[in-house]
Amino acid sequence: MTATTRPPRTSTVHAGPRRRTERGVAVLFLLATVSFAVGDALLDRAPLLGTLLQAVTGIAVLGTGLLLIPVLRPHARRRAEGYLLARALECAAIVGCGVWLVSSGSMVPSYALLVYGFTGVGGLLLTSALLTSALIPRWLAWLGVAGYAALLLGAGLDVLGEVDLATTTGAAFLAPGGLFEIAFPVLLLVRGFRR
Repeated sequence: MTATTRPPRTSTVHAGPRRRTERGVAVLFLLATVSFAVGDALLDRAPLLGTLLQAVTGIAVLGTGLLLIPVLRPHARRRAEGYLLARALECAAIVGCGVWLVSSGSMVPSYALLVYGFTGVGGLLLTSALLTSALIPRWLAWLGVAGYAALLLGAGLDVLGEVDLATTTGAAFLAPGGLFEIAFPVLLLVRGFRR
């Protein structure tokens, strides 16, 4: 090989599409987190704007399910497909609740359990697949498992009237999952999944 000849760049040929997928998942995760938080805060004051932001959330969560299925399927086929189904149902629930709010002027009863239920189930499927596949560090996968389990518990307690997720006490059930939903996409942006 001469000094001007370069070796073939085979690693970047295969890394390109995977890297785009990682970045896409990261952007959609962050978009979903921000649009849901802002949209949820606006539902009482500006229902139409809040509902539109919630629709953005629904589309983003469905997009993460679609982008992650080829990444997760080789490691955990049923959980990957379950994750996609949970994300599709979450999207439908978010959009449906928004349509209900705009048309009726009131929130869907058991809104927290309905929306957060799909988020929690989907999140547990995702993080358990990430844990067993070792695609991300174990500590981060365990944070996700704990976070989504806490979210499901908090949503159930909210429906029973034991806790209000909109209060500081209720936020304790949301915090671990929220940390995961920021740390996971940052990891994907910075270095991606483990090869």
